[in-house]
Amino acid sequence: MSTEPRARRVLDALGGTSPEALRAAARVSPAPIQTMLEAVADALDSADPEAALGAVMQGSAADTTEAQKLLGALSALLGTQLDTITATAVAAEEPLAQVEAARRALLAAKVPTPPEGAPEADVALAALLARALDIAGDEAPVRAVRSALAESRSLAAIAKDVLDGARRDPERAAHAAATLEARVRGLERALADAETAAAGLARVPALVAEFRALAEARGELGAVAELALVEAGLQERLHGLGDTGVQARWQATFDAAVRAGQVPLARAAAQRLQMVAIERGDIARVAVLAHRTADLARDHGDVRAEVFARLEEVMALARLPEHRDDAKMLVAEVITRAEASGEALLAARARLTRGQLLEHLGDAAGARAAYRALLAAAKADSSYPREVGRAALHLGRLELADQPARARKDLGLAQVLGRRMGEWLLYGPAVVALIEHYTEHDDRAPVGPLLRELAVEAPRIGGADGQRAFEHVVGELVKRWGRPAVDAVLAG
Repeated sequence: MSTEPRARRVLDALGGTSPEALRAAARVSPAPIQTMLEAVADALDSADPEAALGAVMQGSAADTTEAQKLLGALSALLGTQLDTITATAVAAEEPLAQVEAARRALLAAKVPTPPEGAPEADVALAALLARALDIAGDEAPVRAVRSALAESRSLAAIAKDVLDGARRDPERAAHAAATLEARVRGLERALADAETAAAGLARVPALVAEFRALAEARGELGAVAELALVEAGLQERLHGLGDTGVQARWQATFDAAVRAGQVPLARAAAQRLQMVAIERGDIARVAVLAHRTADLARDHGDVRAEVFARLEEVMALARLPEHRDDAKMLVAEVITRAEASGEALLAARARLTRGQLLEHLGDAAGARAAYRALLAAAKADSSYPREVGRAALHLGRLELADQPARARKDLGLAQVLGRRMGEWLLYGPAVVALIEHYTEHDDRAPVGPLLRELAVEAPRIGGADGQRAFEHVVGELVKRWGRPAVDAVLAG
């Protein structure tokens, strides 16, 4: 169908808008809209704007790719709003700025009305985009979220005032406490408003589903997979991963990604489905999903995704008694594949998994050998510190019983790497294992520095989990040594 009538209507709609104004709008818009606005600005600058704009628009109204671009901005709008609504008032300004930028960009997108007699797909797509713009035009969620965040920040200051005042002036503290109670009620109202506003956005997943159906009708497999991923993610935000309908959407996403040969999308969907399977104790399902993902990656030449998925399959098979020998054979094949890739990280990850497999199967000697081989190889290549840290942690814990000096060295390496990378699941277990080791031998001198470091680093690296772990360690030490002795250790 000719783009000339549409180009003329767009020119009429733009009126006297200058190319400079469009470029200014492009600079504050998300990437898909930015590209579109820049192209229109260039067309306006050309000798024949209508012809140039027609070239820019060629196929755009009927092309699902353009729908995906607008939908991407729309899903970003929804995602940041829901994330902000459910989060506390920490670093909230940037998400809100993203929400507003996405909304402005969507409202700036002019969707031409298809002429009479246009193909049905054109009409359907234009109608869907118009509905998307209607949703984007609603400022209520942004206003409600901003109000709730402002209340949250105020409450934090008032709560601190109450605590500080209680120590100095009981009367002042009582007044502040009454103010705090009133503000809490205000926050509850603001959050209720935000929840009501967010409920209106529940229309979006249905809209995405219609885009996906349109792409399916046109046989655009890549677009179907991408839209299925957006739909599943939005449904999960609204209903949670435990919802059977959400799980069905993730399965549909995985199947669509496999059909389209989209390895990253298939892997993302597989990981969500694997979480459900693990929760149910269905380890065979975990292995099947990993196997299918690895096969897809192999068929499309994605060696890294193939190796990672195969290693997931290895560890799943290891937990199925009838497939443990299969796991041993498979990990050997994966190590060969990873080494042939020439990528040191893949080879290190495969060797680490071999050690974990043998440790899981009760072959402590074999596991130690695998971990030591990885650490020895790392002396000449420091490009995979996470794998080195995990190997050191596992090896150190295995050596504590009969080689304590080596164990302390390995656990110390895991501690340093975990602290440097900010990884609690590496740092925390290493430090706790060292503290428990010294405590069992009633060696208090090394415990002091470790415990004082843990007091600082546990909440910094591990957040609430880290703080709970630190408090648990202190509680165990108090049972063993008594509160005064532990306080003395903490004081240094």
